[in-house]
Amino acid sequence: MVNSSHNRSHFRGLLGSSEPMQTLYQAIDKVASSKAPILVTGEGGTGKGFCAEVIHQKSQRTGKPFIVLNCAAIPKNLAESALFGHLKGAFTGALKNQDGAVKAADGGTLFLDEIGEMDVTLQSSLLRFLQTGTFQKVGSDKEEQVDVRLIAATNRDISSDIKAGRFRENLYYHISVVHLKLPTLRQRGKDILRLARVFLKKYAQEEQKSFHGLTKPVEQILLDYDWAGNILQLESIIHRIVVLNDAKTVTVDMLPAQLSEEAENQSEEEKRENPSPTSRSIPKTPLFKKTVAKQLHDDAIRPLWLVEKDAIVHALELSSGNISKAARDLQISAQTIYRKLHHWEKTQ
Repeated sequence: MVNSSHNRSHFRGLLGSSEPMQTLYQAIDKVASSKAPILVTGEGGTGKGFCAEVIHQKSQRTGKPFIVLNCAAIPKNLAESALFGHLKGAFTGALKNQDGAVKAADGGTLFLDEIGEMDVTLQSSLLRFLQTGTFQKVGSDKEEQVDVRLIAATNRDISSDIKAGRFRENLYYHISVVHLKLPTLRQRGKDILRLARVFLKKYAQEEQKSFHGLTKPVEQILLDYDWAGNILQLESIIHRIVVLNDAKTVTVDMLPAQLSEEAENQSEEEKRENPSPTSRSIPKTPLFKKTVAKQLHDDAIRPLWLVEKDAIVHALELSSGNISKAARDLQISAQTIYRKLHHWEKTQ
């Protein structure tokens, strides 16, 4: 359990006060000063690279080099040279002596991003370096020694890669002395809204727009969305909204189709699990039965839209604001509720 008396809303640039982030902050506190290799895992877009940089900044190596090498972005035939360097003439195109990432990181931190994409042959050379602290440049037989702290990251399932022969098991044990697993955005609750507001402020300033907040329906959609692309996807969507619109607040109609479609798909699944009556019949939920029955016996006939509004508001009250539950009780889609709340908000 996380000690709530030490909860932090941010940590050296990492944002979030959710329990998964508190756990991460505490783990970084414990391991930052160590020389032990760290493996950072998590879905794409969760901020693995940023986490690695925070660890470096908090370590005793802060102020020393922080060198990033993306293993997925380097051609296989140049990967060893990129990591360890080469001598002039070592291969076609090697026109001069060149240091690699390992040498550049001497005294500091080497961050190997997407290490799961590293070729198995190069994995053997990396393993030897981790075991001995020494390396050879391509084309050289001279041993060189450096003082480097390794942080690696991947969004792959390394255990599956080991079973398939794509990743060396002994290398895995060397790079994962400490293993930090980053939470997905959907696990972080209201951190989603804080991050959205930070991105909104950032891009509103960049684009010279007047945005400063989110409407309640928009907040609920953001909280309910699955966020397969995590923080990166959220930032991209907020940036897009700011570029294409200009207003004081972000409203539902500004959201990209993927968000509203996802909400609609979720509600359709709920409707299949709880089939609604025919379109000619009165819905059989207790809420509608009570509301409609009252209307039928009132002397004054109220507008249908007002009866509908009362029913939706009542359902939200009974479900403590849970739009998905209210939609199930009313046997309508969650997106219908979002749309009507937005409409009523605009016409108030």
